[in-house]
Amino acid sequence: MKDIFGLLGVFFLMGSSVPYIIALWKKRAKPHAFSWILWSLINAVVCAAQVSDGAGAGAWSAGATALVNGGIAVYALKYGERNFTRGDWAVFLSALAAVPLWVATKDPVWSVILVCIIDTFGFFPTMRKSWHKPYEEVLMTFVLGEIGFFFAILAIENYSLTNWLYPGVVLATNSVFILSLSYRRWGWTGSRPA
Repeated sequence: MKDIFGLLGVFFLMGSSVPYIIALWKKRAKPHAFSWILWSLINAVVCAAQVSDGAGAGAWSAGATALVNGGIAVYALKYGERNFTRGDWAVFLSALAAVPLWVATKDPVWSVILVCIIDTFGFFPTMRKSWHKPYEEVLMTFVLGEIGFFFAILAIENYSLTNWLYPGVVLATNSVFILSLSYRRWGWTGSRPA
């Protein structure tokens, strides 16, 4: 059953990229490069930490997400959001500075805790941009990602802090983003502005 949950997690996370890639192709989405670079690196680190701690099929989603996010990051560097504020730079550089701290700890628990902090801060540039430009992000990508990480948690074979913390944090941050983006698009009325 864990393998089935792992495959479902990968399916939904890979599927979450389809609406985003379509939106990129149609020039409807404008990803923030800093967030996507960090998310790619973070998922690669999480996948490695989960594999080392026996997550089994629960690690598949992080690996698949690292690949997809890496592709979007490459696209974002050329065609994405080019309005980088001082705050964006501060978050990006602070997050990158935390990576050597992870290497120094050599402990998967501490590495995942640091990566969760980095991931959360890495979301700020996208949150800021989406607050001002709510139609430049693809809501369905984050909803499908939410489902994918839910299945990733169910797929974990060894429920240690190392293995469930990151997908749990992603579920929380994606939920906040989904609610924020929905509010900016439709307010509390549920209708799209003309």
